[in-house]
Amino acid sequence: MKRGETREESAVDDFRVAVQAFSNDPSRRNLVRYLMASRALELSRGNVASKRRRSRPKPYTAQAA
Repeated sequence: MKRGETREESAVDDFRVAVQAFSNDPSRRNLVRYLMASRALELSRGNVASKRRRSRPKPYTAQAA
């Protein structure tokens, strides 16, 4: 992380670089780099899927006419 840069700014920059690397060379190494940067960006923003509470949809029941 550069001086004066927030954690989120650093994660965005790392993600941008990872996307460019994967775009230029879609190797397994760059895929892993991209996935790690994506996860770090999610964590920096607090948007982790496991933190979100999803309600289970109610099962469909046909109503009598």
